[in-house]
Amino acid sequence: MACRRTEGDEGGAIRRTPLPAGVSIVICCHNSTQRLKPTLEHLVAQQVDDEIPWEIILIDNASTDNTAEFARACWSLNAVPLRVISEPRLGLIYARERGFSEAKYEFISFIDDDNWVCPEWVSTIFQLMSENPGIGICGGVNEAVCEVSSPWWFDEFKNMFAVSPRNVEIGCLTSGEVLPGAGMTVRSSAWQSVLATGYRWFVVGRKGKMLTACDDWEICLAIRMTGWQLWRDSHLRLKHFLPAGRLNWRYVRRLHRGHGVSSVQLDGYYFLSSEHVPSWKRSLRKMWQWHLLASVVALLRHPLYILTFWRAFEGDRGILNVEVQLGRVLGFMRSYKTYAEGRRRVRELSQASSLQSRETEFANF
Repeated sequence: MACRRTEGDEGGAIRRTPLPAGVSIVICCHNSTQRLKPTLEHLVAQQVDDEIPWEIILIDNASTDNTAEFARACWSLNAVPLRVISEPRLGLIYARERGFSEAKYEFISFIDDDNWVCPEWVSTIFQLMSENPGIGICGGVNEAVCEVSSPWWFDEFKNMFAVSPRNVEIGCLTSGEVLPGAGMTVRSSAWQSVLATGYRWFVVGRKGKMLTACDDWEICLAIRMTGWQLWRDSHLRLKHFLPAGRLNWRYVRRLHRGHGVSSVQLDGYYFLSSEHVPSWKRSLRKMWQWHLLASVVALLRHPLYILTFWRAFEGDRGILNVEVQLGRVLGFMRSYKTYAEGRRRVRELSQASSLQSRETEFANF
């Protein structure tokens, strides 16, 4: 069971008193005045039974455009409380951490400042998570609402905009799938089960105008590793508003490069199985130099893209793969001091999770 934060704890500290069942909507905002109003209007329209407790928390993440005052003005006459919390450390994971520590209820639902949730969002989350105690994270089906006509290539790459593909998997997700941060609801107990192992996060996520990412991936991977399910429910639907400035190929390329940079920090999860290969290979595959070389080799296999990198190559998946590998090269150069530490943390999380599982099985025997 989750516990509440005590005075003096850091944002990611383990809670010490139980959280009641209920839904905490957390909106992480950075300079959001141009996007926030319809998001709040869709929360006003929630159809929630009186017996379901819920709240809204807006995390003002180092905004400079009066986001907090704007949100209070939009919400002033509504019965459900809106709490505005300041988080001065710029970075999406810091905003999420603050949301975790401030939430009053067990089911913590993260929506972005440009997400318009369906009227049944709160009630569906409450029912789904209450009736399925093994679900650590749930998500839904995200639909795009474009400010201008979407480009011809949009359907092929819309997953990069946290928009669901046409045949998205519903129900319990397979081991290779994760949920996007837009509309991701985390059981506080699941988050605390990870923190209880001593694990701390590496990926900072979106940071102002920097298109780094993957903080939602890290949360999903870590919580799954501790034995919880990831679930997608077709009744949880939101619309993701996409302004004209994002609907261009340059932005898509920047997204892929940012994902490449951040993905370096997740190597501990994806290469965990290689820890069991023969010793000399294991030693090499733990080194950031090994993986840096692999990304450089991958880039050299595409000389046409490298020599004509300034060209748009609009709609070409090959240039996006090059952007990812270029991002990984940059990520390795930035994290050469912390790469081994990240791999070690994931190994320790895996070992601690296995130990907890064996202790639980023994207790139930």
